[in-house]
Amino acid sequence: MAETPNKRILSRVGIGSEDRDIYSTENLPASIWNSLKITWSGQFSRLVILGLMALVLMMPAVVWVFVAVTMATNVSTVVPYNLFDFMGYVSPTAAIEGLKTAEIIGNMEYYKNAMFEFSIMIPLIGIGSIGLGGLAYTSRLLLNKDYSGIFKGFFVGIKYTWLPALLTGIISGAALFLMIFCLYVFDAFALSVVAKIFALIGSILIFAVTTVFEMYAIMLSATYKMKLRKLFADSLAFTFGCLAHNLLWLLFVGIIVGLTVLVYYVLPTFFLGIWVVIFMVGDFFLVSLFMIISHSRFDIYINEQGSVRSRDAQLQKEMAARERNRQARLASKAAGEKPKQKQQATKFVNPKKKKKEATTQTNAEQKPFVSAKKGGYSEAELAQMEEDKKAALSASPEASEDFDASAYESD
Repeated sequence: MAETPNKRILSRVGIGSEDRDIYSTENLPASIWNSLKITWSGQFSRLVILGLMALVLMMPAVVWVFVAVTMATNVSTVVPYNLFDFMGYVSPTAAIEGLKTAEIIGNMEYYKNAMFEFSIMIPLIGIGSIGLGGLAYTSRLLLNKDYSGIFKGFFVGIKYTWLPALLTGIISGAALFLMIFCLYVFDAFALSVVAKIFALIGSILIFAVTTVFEMYAIMLSATYKMKLRKLFADSLAFTFGCLAHNLLWLLFVGIIVGLTVLVYYVLPTFFLGIWVVIFMVGDFFLVSLFMIISHSRFDIYINEQGSVRSRDAQLQKEMAARERNRQARLASKAAGEKPKQKQQATKFVNPKKKKKEATTQTNAEQKPFVSAKKGGYSEAELAQMEEDKKAALSASPEASEDFDASAYESD
């Protein structure tokens, strides 16, 4: 069956990675929504504290937003709303021309103010993204019901993810700057409205892609040990290879942002307090939801297929080695060389047994040879027996010269 484009994109993710902890290869305990319920069940107070801890790192960006909004509000006080001719009296068209000129000048002032504001926001967003790494790691602990080191886990997560979070946060900040640039530059220089619409759509898509890319980089670095280049490559693969799940997460991002804007216009008096609550709870909600969605993809494309890829890689390595050996034998045969014979395996000899055999052989050399044909006596024993016999005969009376044998003769 043909491989789908998503599987081709994700075919090499996770290669060379190592597990960050025991939860890296744990499958989700339930579906995405039930896993989210497990993460949030009975932990609201801890989630608020974790949100405050993340807010500390995001506070520079938050403070700068309020400062920039105040600066933008004062733009209208420096823009003229009428123009006079050179003679000092008001012409009939002065009001219309004055309003047009004021609009052009106002747009230019807003454009300059926005460029200044969001250029400062780029590094501040990178710093605030470091807090997302701590939330990502603690959400993994809550999902696996590990409540022993939640607050310590926040700093452990920052230790593991700070560099990818900082770099991808700066990239997301640059994408946000591009979106704001497209929003103001066409009005400031009176450019085409159609071009503005297409530019805005393109910049919004780029910002969405970089945001998802940033979240995958944080989740991968919180779950696995990877080199930075491999981490970014796999994050990009998951960004374009899991579009349906990414769009689901972006939908919830839009809901949270929409609620924030709605509170600003409906309840401007209580906006700051409500915004902080939505920020803390909503921020952890988005991070934990993305953690669960991404972990469901990691289970399929890294944890499950990783073992299959390892076996396939080992088989391919063995087949390549066999093919090289075959080509070498064919080349040797074509050159007229005799193929090398396989070296015989050396027989293992037990040192104790070898020593025993040597001792037995020495004893055999010392023991004289025994002939089975002569009653089991050796040649030396037979010769000694013959000499003893002769000695015994020579010492007997019958063998002496004075022995009278006539007494034994018969009549």
